[in-house]
Amino acid sequence: METKLQSSYNEKRTFSDKFERQIKAILGGVFFQNEIHKDIHEATDLLILSIKAKLTFACRVRRNKYFDAFKNEFTIRKLENKSEIEKIINGFADYLFYGFCSEDEKNIVYYHIIDLDVFRKYCNLDRKLHDNKDGTYFYSFKFAEFPLNLIKYKWRKLCQ
Repeated sequence: METKLQSSYNEKRTFSDKFERQIKAILGGVFFQNEIHKDIHEATDLLILSIKAKLTFACRVRRNKYFDAFKNEFTIRKLENKSEIEKIINGFADYLFYGFCSEDEKNIVYYHIIDLDVFRKYCNLDRKLHDNKDGTYFYSFKFAEFPLNLIKYKWRKLCQ
């Protein structure tokens, strides 16, 4: 039998999964680069600039109704078992894709790509834990609490 927590996770996962193609396209546009010299001399049309062999991303898309009130912050979940915040603090994921969808929930209209190494360096968990009222909790972080290099990239569609 499915618990309330599992049901909540499944519902949230189903919601965010519908944006996976858009997120991949956005991340590709940000992290892939073309370099004419490498194309001419080394048969390299696209390049990912990274020190690491692979980059990993945590992703979160929020409903549009939360945009006006919470566009200047991001949240990370805290659960009883190993949750997002513990995974991130322990070094998992290189970046966090954090976006808001359109009112019709078909497109991503605003997002930040957050450098989680910067987040980990300056993160302070000595703050209020918020209750989602569904068995989950979250920490809220204002972008202004962090240095400017926290944000790798941000974008907002002008009309929603």
